Amino acid sequence: MCEYEDMMLPGIFVLHKKGYLELIVSRVGFQGEYLEDLWEWMSGTAEGFGSVVESNWMKTWREVCRRYSEIKDGLD
Repeated sequence: MCEYEDMMLPGIFVLHKKGYLELIVSRVGFQGEYLEDLWEWMSGTAEGFGSVVESNWMKTWREVCRRYSEIKDGLD
């Protein structure tokens, strides 16, 4: 279970509603039909680090955080 689901789930929902999520998930490996296949893909298992296994939810959230960090660093 995600330690920060109170931030991750609403954040991913807002990105979906704003139209940004499709680009993000495509960058982390989603290849299906966005509206038809996305939520099933999100619940699937992504590649982890060594013996750590994570869901595609976490893989997507990590990409969101990475991009946010890049933007924030560019503003400083």
